[in-house]
Amino acid sequence: MDNLNEFRRLTHEAHRNALDKGFYEDVEALRQAAMHPNDFEAIMVRLKIARLGLVGTEVAEAIEEVRKGRPVGSELADIVIRTMDLAGFLGIDLASEIANKMQKNLDRPAKHGKLA
Repeated sequence: MDNLNEFRRLTHEAHRNALDKGFYEDVEALRQAAMHPNDFEAIMVRLKIARLGLVGTEVAEAIEEVRKGRPVGSELADIVIRTMDLAGFLGIDLASEIANKMQKNLDRPAKHGKLA
């Protein structure tokens, strides 16, 4: 249980740091600028996609490190930090989601029942 609580704390910390560094200034400005609640929801979808794109950027950076024969630990950390930040923004209990997904994966057949 302590590990889950520590993961939750780190998730909150990752998001708090992103907030402090100005990565979410656009959210409140867009909320105020939206003329209709549906407009804001459409904007939020785009923001979520953009934040997922940042995770993808970190994955691409890790791939480049592999291609150059360099260690990837720092880039893997960036992937997790960006993911934790997004989970914090979305109010997702990432620790529970990971625990649940790992249990589900334990129950799956080898290669999820596929050949490759």
